[in-house]
Amino acid sequence: MAAFQIGKASKPSVTKQNLKEIQKNLTQLRYSIHVIDSERIVDDIPLSMFDELLSISEELGGYAAPVLTIPVRRSDFAERLKECIEVLKRHKLGGVCIVAGNPAYLNEDEKNRPADRLLIKAAEAVGKEAIYDGKLLMVGTENIERTAAYIAAKYRAIPFTLLDEARRGEVRRFSSAGRPVAVYVPYHIGNPLPEEALNRARAYALRRLGNAGGEVEVAAKMCQVTVLGDVEKIRRRLMRIAEEGASLVVGYPLEEGLEQVRRLAEAVLHM
Repeated sequence: MAAFQIGKASKPSVTKQNLKEIQKNLTQLRYSIHVIDSERIVDDIPLSMFDELLSISEELGGYAAPVLTIPVRRSDFAERLKECIEVLKRHKLGGVCIVAGNPAYLNEDEKNRPADRLLIKAAEAVGKEAIYDGKLLMVGTENIERTAAYIAAKYRAIPFTLLDEARRGEVRRFSSAGRPVAVYVPYHIGNPLPEEALNRARAYALRRLGNAGGEVEVAAKMCQVTVLGDVEKIRRRLMRIAEEGASLVVGYPLEEGLEQVRRLAEAVLHM
């Protein structure tokens, strides 16, 4: 991978654009990957749609390679992963991101499933099918750093970390092993912060870090796990992330629309 690349995360249930239009826009802007963030059932896309997104990327030069998120503790994970692999076999690019799955999106039975063992099982399934040539295997690291490191080393997976000012050493640990590292970055570029972006940043921070403390604590938590501000502030944060060893930033725009996607591309271009 190049020294520093960018990607976009899309949640199908909240995006204002058709995923195929987003795919075309990202390709034109020379994004590296397009992560379909489908931890929740409501964000699942048909595998036929994933197939279409892969075809669009290939037809338009191979940029913004689509990567489908597979939460391994979900009851349908094995079948969905199998179908995803079959789709990937038909293409020269794309990938899969295996994650434990946020407990907020799981039922009681799913929460008790062994995330570590299932992640290794998923990585083995991908490796067995030998889809690596030109493809990506990413692994979410939240609360399973040791397992993610094992999978990264054995299966050439890219550790996919979450932005957290209190855990900056995590990126350094992965990058020091000589592996590419990705960071998920919820962001908004520009002032003032619109209500849509504020509400999403607040909800995300509370989901990640809990709701203890008052509004002052909420603001601090937002700054800890999101990037908000003008383009110069965003650029400084991105440069620091790169200096810590990240080779790929996957931005999640807290205000949906093409403008935020363009602004992130411009911020990286002038770093």
